[in-house]
Amino acid sequence: FLTRQALPAGVNNEASLSLVRCRLEGAATDGLLTGKQGTAKVIDCTIRASEGYGIRSVDTSQFYVEGGSISENKKNGVYIDSTTVNVTGCEFFGNESADALVDNRGRLTLRACRFHDSKTNAVSVQSNATLLAYDSTFEVSANNALGFDSESKGILHDCSIQKSQQSGIAVFNSAKVELANCDLRDNAQNGILANAKGSFEAEYCNFSGNQLSGVALFDGCSGTLSDSTIEASGAAGVYAQDNTELSVIATKLIRNPIAIEVQANGHVAAYSCTASESTQTNWKVHATGQLTGANNTPPLEKQSAAGSQ
Repeated sequence: FLTRQALPAGVNNEASLSLVRCRLEGAATDGLLTGKQGTAKVIDCTIRASEGYGIRSVDTSQFYVEGGSISENKKNGVYIDSTTVNVTGCEFFGNESADALVDNRGRLTLRACRFHDSKTNAVSVQSNATLLAYDSTFEVSANNALGFDSESKGILHDCSIQKSQQSGIAVFNSAKVELANCDLRDNAQNGILANAKGSFEAEYCNFSGNQLSGVALFDGCSGTLSDSTIEASGAAGVYAQDNTELSVIATKLIRNPIAIEVQANGHVAAYSCTASESTQTNWKVHATGQLTGANNTPPLEKQSAAGSQ
């Protein structure tokens, strides 16, 4: 037990540190600090209630976290700057800032992790940083569950993202996200929100019960959605406006008020998609919007600007 210390644990200057089944609680600064090419392994540890970061890793050569929990710290649960960090089977919750913040070309890999009851974002990725997440769950965030900004990148496979108070995934400012076999449901806004030239590619994903749209694009964004299902959205299943380009391929749109809605200067190209049980209309295009494609059910041939079908 390392409790109520100014800095319970730290590693620096090419040194190495291993912590196994330790409890780091109530630090006056950070629970664990690593830097200057240090190496750290944290296994089955509890890191909680620090006055600073749970873990702060800056310019570290190797950092591994396996099992345990990181919770209720005054800043981020994990802060990563110019470091590669691998986390497996860890639980994150209740940190005052994002549970994990990846910055300045840092790289975070998550495997079989659980994030819940996040007070802002579960994970925030900024400044050319990268998030890789596999078989992980992000549940109940007060902000967007996953936020990507400033040319950052994300790859998500087999993840569940649900019950965020804003959107499940937000992609801003030329960031890019790739998803496969992910489930985005019951978010208070959108499953995926892309804005300010963000982009995404999603395949074999399920979007269900999001209160606005399954996917929504604004302000010069682009995306590809294929072999997926969008159902029971609160508004349009797919929504695009403001010089956006979206391809929707072999996707089912079920029980949405509007299957696809295109506003000013948006363009959606839909191919081999099926819209069914729409409560208002299947396809809706406003003036200067474009909805094109082929082999859709029902077909788009009768669709025109400012019209509905």
